[in-house]
Amino acid sequence: MISLNISYKAYEKSEQIMVNNNINNKNKEKINIKNDSKLPVKPAKVNYQKELEKILKKVEEEGTCPSLLLHSCCGPCSSYVLEYLGQYFEITVFYYNPNIYPSEEYWYRVDEQKKIIDLTRTKYPIHMIEGAYEVDRIL
Repeated sequence: MISLNISYKAYEKSEQIMVNNNINNKNKEKINIKNDSKLPVKPAKVNYQKELEKILKKVEEEGTCPSLLLHSCCGPCSSYVLEYLGQYFEITVFYYNPNIYPSEEYWYRVDEQKKIIDLTRTKYPIHMIEGAYEVDRIL
């Protein structure tokens, strides 16, 4: 097994990348790669959609229905996510958004989240947990 450990020293001012090539943790060989561009070296970006697709493919292959806890700040923001992920997971929505004032608005939004859950047709059930209205934590 070969593993490459890349460390970024002085991220924005780096002129050199140290690559450690470890072969079974026995032989350590350091290779210096010169960064002639004088630009900061940034780590590769992660495509989280592709990572999610790998997880969903595995779930389908195993034929399982894992559970998923999903935080929601409001119903409209969660609507697509619930529709999409509800085909693969049994979802529990945790509605919590203490920065809403007045309390009537908070409870109105809780009700809207419930309506969206009721209207969303998925393969697996969607549950909801209401977080406490803790406006004093924000104000």
